[in-house]
Amino acid sequence: MGGIGKSELDYIIFVGLLRAGYISIDSPVFETAQLLQVTPAKVNALMYSYRMRTQKDLGVLAELAAAIDVVAIHLDGNVILNVEDRYWRDTLIARLKRAGVYTDTSFNRERVSVGSDRFVEVLELVFAENAQGLREAVEAERKRNAKSNLVSIIRTLPGKAAGSAAAKAGSLTLSALFTWAQGVS
Repeated sequence: MGGIGKSELDYIIFVGLLRAGYISIDSPVFETAQLLQVTPAKVNALMYSYRMRTQKDLGVLAELAAAIDVVAIHLDGNVILNVEDRYWRDTLIARLKRAGVYTDTSFNRERVSVGSDRFVEVLELVFAENAQGLREAVEAERKRNAKSNLVSIIRTLPGKAAGSAAAKAGSLTLSALFTWAQGVS
């Protein structure tokens, strides 16, 4: 045991604070940084390292979907997704690449853009059974209201996802979108 490097010691302390319940892996990065009195970059690095060492394939799609917020959707352009946690953002981008979809993250690292014309198809490719029924639910909503389109459907969903904190804030996670689709179909 030649010695433990500073970054490894920082990681061990970070994990200890997580296990003690002093901090949460799901809290916003800036809040955790303020609590620990370190930079957000340091918290991001520690969270990334923690997820790389502890994340298992089991349930990864559900956790990934919960980490992604739909920020904006434009029929003639892109669907803008926000993924604050760098690990989940990298996971999403890797899964999109495997599905042959390349995204634009050039303006804001937390934002991932996907073409709106392929949005439902992309979700089916990346999230497989979690996105099951999404296409049918969107089509059913379009049949109910001839003026409905992907934009209008998704804009009304936060109100339909009653009870969730995201719904109250007016945002929509992909997991809430999938839950809605399963309820419709």
